[in-house]
Amino acid sequence: MKKIFTAIMLCLSLGMQAQTVVENAKQQLEEAKKAQKIAKQAIKEAKKAAKLQKKLAKIKAETGESTPTKTIPATPLTPAQKTVIPATKIEKPVTQPTDEGTMKKTTSDVKRGWIVPTAPTKAVDKKKETAVAAQQAEAQSYLIGAVPEVDGKVVFETELEANGKSAKEIYQLLYERMQELMTEDGQIDSRMALVNEDENVIAGKFKEWMVFSNNFLSVDRTEFNYILVAKCEDGRAHISMERMNYSYEADRPTGFKSSAEDLITDKKCLNKAGTKLVKLTGKFRRGTIDRKNEIFTVLAGALR
Repeated sequence: MKKIFTAIMLCLSLGMQAQTVVENAKQQLEEAKKAQKIAKQAIKEAKKAAKLQKKLAKIKAETGESTPTKTIPATPLTPAQKTVIPATKIEKPVTQPTDEGTMKKTTSDVKRGWIVPTAPTKAVDKKKETAVAAQQAEAQSYLIGAVPEVDGKVVFETELEANGKSAKEIYQLLYERMQELMTEDGQIDSRMALVNEDENVIAGKFKEWMVFSNNFLSVDRTEFNYILVAKCEDGRAHISMERMNYSYEADRPTGFKSSAEDLITDKKCLNKAGTKLVKLTGKFRRGTIDRKNEIFTVLAGALR
């Protein structure tokens, strides 16, 4: 009986000890959970503080304030919590005003020593602008007013200066130069028509080829006829180019003969706006103006 009682007491004692161990384990587990929860809350608050600190530093950098920004302290942590919370480094961004052709830096670029160059602004092509302007000026020289009319007739005129030269000297110089023009390549049957040495007047009749295009397959050209008159005075000469007409592809069914008045005037050769040459007759107007400019330049050179 005594042995049985002793055994029962021993079992009760062991049961009480086991219950105590279980209760202690539960209590420790609860405490561990509370500590973990506190640590998570501390980490969250630290991140918020770091984010706010970084935002304040960025605002300070953008506004250029020299007053130091007050740091918001984080919630104090226990030694156990410090082992869980990661360190947060707040970097002040490096900013720099950027213009065309300058470098733009960021915080990460500075740390690595790299910079990102911005694309330079495309330079204005001055040569191209000049070429376009020259083309526009050249085109304008063939448009409204480029072919003058006198009493309904197309007449090109110019005054040539020859300071210090007499009418006789000018007459002789222009006579010789006009004879040279009559022997150049492309002349068909050009000759002196009338001259008056007493009044110092020269009239040459020209028949020549006006070539629009020329290649190994074909030649596009017209017979060009005109009268060139030089009236000489002391120190100057008046030059006129008149009575112009064309004979185009006379040996073909598509050929025609026409006067300058019916072919190259503003009314016949320009569009309604006066901004463009008509395709079919434009080449005759352009070729005539070019030839006139060439002849007047040659004669002016003879008097220098």
